[in-house]
Amino acid sequence: MYINTINRYTNLASLVAILKNKELTLLDPLKWEDQNDAHYLRKYGEKKRFNSLYALCFTTAAETSHHWKVFAPGADGVCIKINMNKFLSYLKSIKKNEPSIAHGKVEYKYLEDVENKKTPLRLNRLPFIKRAMFRDELEYRVILGKKNKESKKSYGIEFDISIIDRIVLSNSLPYDLRKPMVSLLKSIDGCKNLSIIRSTLNDNGRWKKACERAE
Repeated sequence: MYINTINRYTNLASLVAILKNKELTLLDPLKWEDQNDAHYLRKYGEKKRFNSLYALCFTTAAETSHHWKVFAPGADGVCIKINMNKFLSYLKSIKKNEPSIAHGKVEYKYLEDVENKKTPLRLNRLPFIKRAMFRDELEYRVILGKKNKESKKSYGIEFDISIIDRIVLSNSLPYDLRKPMVSLLKSIDGCKNLSIIRSTLNDNGRWKKACERAE
């Protein structure tokens, strides 16, 4: 399936930092709530002899209430929609400086799948395997390993604002805060032309108007 955009759900504070620093921030995955997921990443890092490992997660799924509630809850939630072609070109361009960077779709497997000794379990795929119960997340993941032991718990990689197609503000954000928030974000250097909208997931004029056709 062809993917046009990947979505990064986060909060306003993180978004402002991303836009001001022009950096995508990868985090230490070993503290993730899903310890099954974290364990596979830990084993990948050990076998690759990385002393530090960082990850950044996106979803290829269309906007859902689940994504907002789990990954960007409350009025300060945001969704950064990133152009997939530009993103892949960007990752390719930094490969020379970051040779250990890896990325791809997450595969969702059942316990029987990973235990089946007739099916190879490839080392390079360990960071991209997750239990089938999470399959609705349709995750796309970026992994970066470092041979040196890094003291920091996050790692920033520079990017160009042009890879962002659109920023979607939470539908929980009050209407009277939308304009000042858009003005603030657009005032950040290089962000004047960003497309910024408020989600209509829970309050869509066209959807509500359509019921008038009922007879």
